[in-house]
Amino acid sequence: MIMPAIQSDLLPHILERANIILRMNAQELKLDFLHTFSIPELTACCDRITAHLPNFSFTDVGLQKELIQNESFAAYLAKLLPLLPEERDEDSERRVLLMQRLCALVKVCQEDERDITVYPETALMEALSLDIRDTAMLLVFLDYFSPMKLEDTSKQTVMNGLNCCVKVPLELSGEQQELLLEPFVSSRHLFVSDPFPAICSFLNAHPGLKDILRLLHQRQIHELLELAEYRVIAQDTPGCFKRLESITGQMDRDAVEQFLAFWKKGGCALAELRSLERWITTHPGQDWDNLFATYSGYINLLYGVRFKEIDLSGVSAIQEDILIYAIIHNKKHFIRLVDEHTETFFSLPSNSVLFLEELYKEHLNLNELTERDLCECARMRQRRFLTKHLTPGRRYTFPELKALYDAPEAYVLFYHALTSDSQDYRLKILQQLRKRNLLSANLEQQDLALLARYLDQKPLHDWLQEDFGHIRNLTAQDAVDLLIHLDRLQHLIFSMMERTDVLLALKNLDALAQFDSIDDLKREIIQVDSDWRSLAAAMKLSGEFQELYQSNIMAFICNNGAHIAEAYRQSLDSVQHDGFLRVVKAELMGQLRELKYFEGDLQRELDFSLPHQAETSWKRNLHMERNGVQTGEYDDFFSTMLLGVRPYPTCLAYDSGAYRECLLSSFDSNKKILYAAREGKTVGRAFLRLTKGRLTGADQSGSQFAFVDLVNVTSSREGTSFMQTRFDIYISKSKAGMQYLDSLDGQATASSEGSYKADTFLVQEPPGR
Repeated sequence: MIMPAIQSDLLPHILERANIILRMNAQELKLDFLHTFSIPELTACCDRITAHLPNFSFTDVGLQKELIQNESFAAYLAKLLPLLPEERDEDSERRVLLMQRLCALVKVCQEDERDITVYPETALMEALSLDIRDTAMLLVFLDYFSPMKLEDTSKQTVMNGLNCCVKVPLELSGEQQELLLEPFVSSRHLFVSDPFPAICSFLNAHPGLKDILRLLHQRQIHELLELAEYRVIAQDTPGCFKRLESITGQMDRDAVEQFLAFWKKGGCALAELRSLERWITTHPGQDWDNLFATYSGYINLLYGVRFKEIDLSGVSAIQEDILIYAIIHNKKHFIRLVDEHTETFFSLPSNSVLFLEELYKEHLNLNELTERDLCECARMRQRRFLTKHLTPGRRYTFPELKALYDAPEAYVLFYHALTSDSQDYRLKILQQLRKRNLLSANLEQQDLALLARYLDQKPLHDWLQEDFGHIRNLTAQDAVDLLIHLDRLQHLIFSMMERTDVLLALKNLDALAQFDSIDDLKREIIQVDSDWRSLAAAMKLSGEFQELYQSNIMAFICNNGAHIAEAYRQSLDSVQHDGFLRVVKAELMGQLRELKYFEGDLQRELDFSLPHQAETSWKRNLHMERNGVQTGEYDDFFSTMLLGVRPYPTCLAYDSGAYRECLLSSFDSNKKILYAAREGKTVGRAFLRLTKGRLTGADQSGSQFAFVDLVNVTSSREGTSFMQTRFDIYISKSKAGMQYLDSLDGQATASSEGSYKADTFLVQEPPGR
C-alpha cells in the first residue's frame, strides 16, 4: 500500500527534527536557525557546546550563529570565558560589559568575514578591556598594535587616536600605523575634521607639518585648524614652524589659542604670522586679553595699530566688519574719521546703511565720508535702501547714495539712465522729480530712459518754459508725460494750446501719426477714442445728442473721462448700469449739479425737511488755504470718481476697489468730497456725508479743562470745545442702492437705509454746557 510506505519514509525525518528541536531548546539556541542551517550543522553545534560549554547558556544571536558556523569557536570561547571577571557582585557589571563587547566584536567579524579565533585569547581579552568606543577599531588594534606589546603609555596613545580619528580603515598602511602612535593625533582638531586616510597622505607629503603638530601638542595649545588651513601652512612649513615656535614661547596659552582662532578666520595668511611674530618680539609683555578681545583688535595690531583712539574691545560684530575692511584696504581717512568721532560711530544703529557690506565693499569709497555724512548714516536704515538696483561695480559718492536713499524703484532706475557728466546736475534733476513725486511706479524702464534722455539736455522747468510755455495750465506731471512720449507727439506740440490738448494726445498716442495738428485729432476724437465708442454704444447716444454736446464730450474724453466711466461701468452689476449712465449723461450735458441736487432729493435722502437757507449753504462748496495747503469741498464728476484713487488707492477705487460698487452713491445729494492739496498734488481726502442724528448719552471724561493761552485770549474764548459721545447716526437713503460709510464700519445696503446706528463720535458741544 502507498500510505504506509510514505509514513515509513517520513517517520525518521520527523523523529530527527523533533530530536534537534529538543536539543536546541535545552541549549537555548534560537529555533529560527532551522530555516538557515541544516540539521547536521545544528547537531554538530550542539555536540560542540556539550563538549566545551556544558554549563553555559548564550542568548545573543550573534554568538549562537558563530557557534553554529565556526567549528573552532566553541573551544575558543571555552578558553576565553575563564579570563572574564568572576561573577561576584563587584565584578558583575564589568563582566556584562565585556560580554557585550565580545558579542559586538563577533558581529563585526561576521560582517567582515573574519575568523575571530585567529586572535590569541589573552590578546582578545586585552582588546575588549580597552576603552575603544568603535567596535571595528578593536580589530585594528588586534591586527596592528596588539602584536607590538606596547607599553601602557603608547597603548593609551593608540586608543585615544582610534577614538578621535574619522574613517580609520580596517587595513592600515605602515605610515598610518606610525601616525596612530603619535601622541598629537588625539589632541589635534585636524583628526576629527577630515578622514584619516586623507590626513595621513597629506602629512606624508609634507612631513615637516608633524613638527608643528608636535609643538602645539607639547605646549598644550588647543586650536581648530583643519586640513584646509594646513594646506596653506604647507606653503612655507619651516617658516611657519619657526614663527609659531617664537610666538608660542612669548605668549601665554590662552592668548596663543585666541590668536590661532583669528589666524584661521583670516585663512592662515602667512603674512599675518610674520607680522604678529615681528610685533610681539618688539612689544613684549602686552595685555593680550585686551589686544585679542576682538578680531578687529587683532587685525589692527597686525596692520600697525592704525586705529589709535577707538576701543576695539567694545565693538559689535557688525561694527567690526567695516573696521576690519578699513584696516585691510588702507582706508586712512575713514580710520581717522572714526578715531576722531568714536561716539558718533558707536551711536550708529546696527541697521544703518553704513554697515551694508555690499555697499561699502562695492559701491562706496569710505575715504570720502565726512563727519556730516557719518551723522547722516544714523537716520538711513538698510531696509529702505534698494541696493539691488545699484549698478554692479559702480562707485557712488555719498551725496548720490543719500539722494537714492528711500527712493522708489522708478527714481533709482531713472537716475541710472541719466548720462550727464555733472553729478551735481544729475542730482538736481533727480531731486526736482522726487520733490513733486512725478514718477509713477508703473513706468517702464524704457519710459524712464526716454525721460532721462531729454532731461539730460535741460531741467524740467526749462522744458516747461521754453518748449511747452505756450500750453496753458500745463503741470509738471504733464510735462513729464510729454517728454516720455515726445517722439510720438512732437509734431503736434506747436498746435497744443490748453492742458486738455495734451491729455487728449496722451490718451490716443497710437492714432497721432495720422494727424497734423491737435485740431485734426479733436475733429475725429469721437471716432478715434475706443473707450468713448464703447461707452457711447452702451448709452445708446444718438448722433444728434453727440453733435449737440460735442464740446462737453470733447472735454470729457480729454480729461480721461471716457476711460474712467467705461472701466467703472464694466465693474458694476447690470442693475447699477442705468443709474451710473444717467450720471454720465448729466455730466456730458453739463447738468450734473442739477442731477445731484434734484428737486427734493436731499430731503428724501435725509427724511428731513431742511430750511431753504441750510440746503443752499450745503450746496455751496467751501475752499480755504492755510500753511501752503489748499482745502476745499468738491462734488463734480471727476473729483467724485477719483476719490478712491487720490491720493492713493482705497477700497472705493473705481477700477479695483473692494467696495467700488458703493462709489455710485457718492453722487447722492448729501455727499461731498473734501480734498487737501499742496503744490497741485492731492495729499489728503475725506468723504463728507450730511445726515441727521440723535444724542444718546455723553462721556464727560474726555472734556478738556486747561489754562487759558494769555497770548491769544480771544481765540481761547472763541474756540470750539468737542466732546466724545455715543451718537445715533441716520443711514440716509441712496439712489445707488448701497453706500460705503467709514464712520459705521463699511458697506450699508438698501435694507439698512432709513434706520439709525450708534457709534462713538466727537460732536460739537452744545452752547451753555
